[in-house]
Amino acid sequence: MLSNKGAVQFYIVSILLILIAGFVSILVYSEISYGILNNQGNSACTLRNAFQNMYTGDDLVEQALDMGNSNCKVVSETLRPPDITNTNRMFDMCKGLIEYYQGNYELAKNDQNFGNLCLSYALIDRSNSCWNTYLKGNAKFSGECNRICLSNGFRSYKLDKPVGEIYVPNTNELDVKISDTPVNQYTLKFQDIGNLYDPEEIGIKITPKNEGELIKISYEKAVDIQDKDFYLVNIVDLELNSNSLSEMINLYSSVNELGPYDNILFDPNINYNSGDQIILGFVESTDINLLEAGVKTISVLQRNQPLYTAGAILGEFEFGNAKLSENYIYYERRGQC
Repeated sequence: MLSNKGAVQFYIVSILLILIAGFVSILVYSEISYGILNNQGNSACTLRNAFQNMYTGDDLVEQALDMGNSNCKVVSETLRPPDITNTNRMFDMCKGLIEYYQGNYELAKNDQNFGNLCLSYALIDRSNSCWNTYLKGNAKFSGECNRICLSNGFRSYKLDKPVGEIYVPNTNELDVKISDTPVNQYTLKFQDIGNLYDPEEIGIKITPKNEGELIKISYEKAVDIQDKDFYLVNIVDLELNSNSLSEMINLYSSVNELGPYDNILFDPNINYNSGDQIILGFVESTDINLLEAGVKTISVLQRNQPLYTAGAILGEFEFGNAKLSENYIYYERRGQC
């Protein structure tokens, strides 16, 4: 007679595994459900972080802290100044600024600082996602969230007349090229950049004139190309500074209750430019060595309060009059893209 003893044992083990899995799921869900339901942060990464918090021993946690590593894949992306020639997409990175400009797209297009503000808003948005990914400040380890390449913007203006003029926002340096087709920076390929030419190569005379917040560019095509359409491509250099970041932190925090708005570390004299690679990461304030190695000269931004430089007194674990939290989001320039 065959025995079913093994089958019974397997059945019992299966039931136990299901119960344990359900219990673990409830614990994880109760910890992170708010972030997932609100589509904030990387949900898959947040789940992995939750499991690591539950099962990692203290020694391994210290190793992770010292290395500045996590078990989440770092997101790499390129941020460019918004393309103001495409009204349907100019607020893609910074939808919160639509209300800031009272829905007036022309006001945003003519604002010299719009690109800077939009990029700052996008960076704060990614900081908020990083914060939620790391269990809204409850993680027991540190790690990177994003490696962001800051790159030039490309704005295309059609030159459809033999002689005409267009207006572009006034920037520090005017850099224009000519293309046979419009350059879509949202689907930009290397060949698009390779197809850009200097105006004199094509036979188009360009005359810029400074008119305050705008530059008027008068153009005249050579006789043999007057019936052809060309595009003037205005190449915009990126410039991101602490003033725009501070302003956007205040704006972002006014409509998003949860987030790291008082816990973002960055150099108060930062001036990020095209080509810079910025690391956006999460760190525990108790991990002084990692802070010193990774952030170096930093500041703590308090809403409606001045910046307190912290680099010189990190070893004393004091930040002037600023209040300490357990965790921080930090920005660090790390080489070129």
